[in-house]
Amino acid sequence: GGTFDAALVPIAGGHHDIELTSGVAMLGGDDFDAQLCAMALEIAGVPFPATSQARADLLKECRAVKEAIHPNTKRIVLELAALGDQAPEQPVVVPVNDFYERVRPLVLETLAALEPIVEALRDEERIGGELAGIYMVGGASGLPIVPRIVREKFGRRVHRSPSPAAATAMGCAILASDDRAQTGAMVTERFERHFGVFREAEHGMRTIFDAVFPKGTPMPGQGADPIVATRRYRAAHNIGHYRFVESAYVDESGDPVGDMTPHAEIRVPFQGETESSVGRLAGEGPQIEERYEVDAAGVIAVTITNLDAGRAAKFVL
Repeated sequence: GGTFDAALVPIAGGHHDIELTSGVAMLGGDDFDAQLCAMALEIAGVPFPATSQARADLLKECRAVKEAIHPNTKRIVLELAALGDQAPEQPVVVPVNDFYERVRPLVLETLAALEPIVEALRDEERIGGELAGIYMVGGASGLPIVPRIVREKFGRRVHRSPSPAAATAMGCAILASDDRAQTGAMVTERFERHFGVFREAEHGMRTIFDAVFPKGTPMPGQGADPIVATRRYRAAHNIGHYRFVESAYVDESGDPVGDMTPHAEIRVPFQGETESSVGRLAGEGPQIEERYEVDAAGVIAVTITNLDAGRAAKFVL
């Protein structure tokens, strides 16, 4: 919830391969609720409530009213009871077409995020592949303007789940079923974002991003061995300072761009357990190994070993 995600999923014999993903980390159904709330307050001529409880109650009403919108809805009626004494005497009426125009940029933003998927689809079709359809799930896809705009771009190949809000949970339940012979469902998942760590380069003159697990890296299946990535180098400092991040995209030079999320930050002393301040070593530092593992649940762990001293520390990220 609270995000927009898209995936290219080839299906063969019940095997679903999540080949490519894209999305917007900070765009979801709650953004549509906020726009409806803002419109209602503008019409009522009252400010946004000051207390967090009143704001939450107001957005809750907007969400409930939004989820009740259907293709034949002409007007959106809100009581705004959460405003208390400032609530209007009569319900506020928002023309549904005005609301659709207000949120249209949000839907267009999701279409822009779909471009990597669309380009991959063009490549598939050039080599004889066929797009079976675009399947829409998630609560926000129940808002009529969303499938309408998507169909403007993709035509009749757009299909909306009959249970958009519950579709993800239903899929997880099928996948988690013990009776795989009956469901026949198998999924190959991949990293949806680049996972990596910032490092110094050119004797500390520049910072670079090392993508340990690039976007699209296949995840291990249930019961399979973890996927492993290793790095070895001579330490340049007395303390290893690791800043791990996830990034939606990287540019041509490998630097993260777009949505970037801090994942973890750790410090590992290389010469003594009591060291607290980072300093550059005068001579050649110890040989360090970083061993990264990711399991079927998507949990990433790193073991950092000082090979010269025979000391190791493991961190679950």
